[in-house]
Amino acid sequence: MPDVLLVIDVQPVFRRVIPNFEGLLKRIELSARAFKELGFSVIGTEQYPDKFGKTPEQLRSLFDRVVEKMTFNAFLEPNFLEALREISPKALYISGIETHICVHQTSVSALEKGYKTYLLRDLTASFRRLEEDVAVEDLRARGVRITTSESVLYSKVADPRRDVFKKVLPLIKEMRKVNNR
Repeated sequence: MPDVLLVIDVQPVFRRVIPNFEGLLKRIELSARAFKELGFSVIGTEQYPDKFGKTPEQLRSLFDRVVEKMTFNAFLEPNFLEALREISPKALYISGIETHICVHQTSVSALEKGYKTYLLRDLTASFRRLEEDVAVEDLRARGVRITTSESVLYSKVADPRRDVFKKVLPLIKEMRKVNNR
């Protein structure tokens, strides 16, 4: 039962509206590589990909499963529910675009369905900072755990003597160089 890193709607259409989209994309890519080293499954969603485009290949190639969706909330898509049933995770670590819409609605549903739900704050974005801040405040009040990718990675490694640490540490160091704000 691996935990899941969920990457929501990191699609080309958002390049125009998300501040430093390229930085966010790079941080999510590096994080996905590190999470996979720790045994996580990575699920990506794509909102209306025929219109909004597919996730850039450097990130999409890391997905264990891609779920196309027309709804804002991934839990309203049968293919997403099927993917979760196959994996049976206890926890969802959520990243992506936009914090106040798809990320928010999916996070609320994850909590309601009984998943331990973590919002990776450094891996989410909205077109406007106010929208992000209000959404994060609401999610925290509802019980979503707000954290960062680096914090989670270090907590999952737990012991720097583990071999996996040697694989994850260079990715963390590279993430530190990428400013997504």
